[in-house]
Amino acid sequence: MQSGTTCGIINFKYNKTVSTLRIAIFTETYINKNTAAANQAAVLKKGLRQLGHEVLIVTGYTKATEITLARGILCCPAGKSNNFYRQSANKIYARMLDYYIDAFQPDVLHILTMSEIGMAGLRYGQKNQTPIISTVHEFHNAHLLEGEQSLQQLFSLVVQPLAQRHAQKILSHSQIVTYSSRQLISYIKEYAPNAEIIRIPYCVNDVKFRAFSASEQACWEMRDRLRLKPHDTGVIFAGQLYKNNNVDQLLYYWKKCVKPTDALRLIIAGDGPQMKYLKNLALDYGITPQVTFTGELSQEELNTCFAVCDVFVSATGSMTMKASPLEAIACGVPVILPEKSANADIVIEGQNGFTYEDPRDMYRLMRNFINISNRQRSYLRTLVSRTAERLTPASQAKTMLELYRSLLKKKPAASQKKNKPKEV
Repeated sequence: MQSGTTCGIINFKYNKTVSTLRIAIFTETYINKNTAAANQAAVLKKGLRQLGHEVLIVTGYTKATEITLARGILCCPAGKSNNFYRQSANKIYARMLDYYIDAFQPDVLHILTMSEIGMAGLRYGQKNQTPIISTVHEFHNAHLLEGEQSLQQLFSLVVQPLAQRHAQKILSHSQIVTYSSRQLISYIKEYAPNAEIIRIPYCVNDVKFRAFSASEQACWEMRDRLRLKPHDTGVIFAGQLYKNNNVDQLLYYWKKCVKPTDALRLIIAGDGPQMKYLKNLALDYGITPQVTFTGELSQEELNTCFAVCDVFVSATGSMTMKASPLEAIACGVPVILPEKSANADIVIEGQNGFTYEDPRDMYRLMRNFINISNRQRSYLRTLVSRTAERLTPASQAKTMLELYRSLLKKKPAASQKKNKPKEV
């Protein structure tokens, strides 16, 4: 992160017209983080700017030592945390962000995370009577502290109630609350009884994640790193290694169904508090020779992982929307997801993936990808990636613009007595 403007005069250069909007987007993580909220922030920033609007990203950054502003990203110093994002903005600095946000003069505030950064957006909105729209991607912070069991026991009494209060305050004071996964709606109603609740399309960053974007050399190097032999079928799970991602369940399914002679290799791409536990579990199950743990990956490395793997698989039935299955599809990698997964809505059976009921069903689907030819693999990637073409930054931006403008037609303080979900 390049250092930008610190305390002092801030000059935002823009040509404002009658229809131009200025939107401040609040997300706890953005830089070098692969989460659904960070993904949507990047997609909205790109799409809204393409349509001629101004965007300010307000986020936390663990490497920042002071508030910085560069290229439309306002960074607040953050420290490591045991929450879902593994970081939390410094509360003292978060309360100093108003000076910078004032200089931007936002028309609408869009809060993507129920976190300390989200609370900064709420405080600014209440103070300046600026309309607030929130998007819910997950309720990890509000309902369950993630991490090793010992950390849960130590911190749950402190962190969980705080996270619940953040979610309740932000959503209850939002005029509109949006969501993508149907599984989230009951929780949203609980926290936002007076908001207008609207379902929006999924989105994916089509610049960072797209089929055939990795070089041949990068692919060979990645295959070597993942210990993928020439005839191996790469089965990838990508995501943060938290309990609610059910990677332990995936390892159990693998032990129960996959044979050593199947030439299937499981790639666990990501890092998190359960890494050590999961490695020991794979060892106990006797499947270590069939499993590769990559650790934390950059966006480019993850993209290359998708390029060399044949199918994405998950065992989580979590209510949380995950970014990685969408990114896999954008890269042309078909997905195999549980029927009750929050991401199951994105699956178009037989075109970009499949859903399964039990581990044997999952195993049967994975075996379909063994021994497919290079020609078949290329055709499949094209077919899968086409299903993500409608999930572009432009389509997401147009959807959200309608909601932003509807907010500006209303009085900020007016409460909306609607909680019947609508779809855009």
